[in-house]
Amino acid sequence: MSLCVNPGCRNPHNLDRAEICSSCGSQLLLRMRYRPIRILGKGTFGQTLLAIDEDIPSRPYCAVKQFHFSSPNPDVLDLVQELILLL
Repeated sequence: MSLCVNPGCRNPHNLDRAEICSSCGSQLLLRMRYRPIRILGKGTFGQTLLAIDEDIPSRPYCAVKQFHFSSPNPDVLDLVQELILLL
């Protein structure tokens, strides 16, 4: 299964080798390399996904962190992004 990570996707589950989400049309491969297959955890600033690294022939599993934070105030979003980049 390929998991769509678009927060607005109504049906994020897709076929194993799909490249585009059948529900929302988003790209399924992250950075043209990582195929998310399930959510490992969620928090205030995003989620951690179990993914397959499709760039390596053995297709090993890996963890991918996806930043997702929403705020009606764009200054808050800019500050959060800046602070995360400092980590």
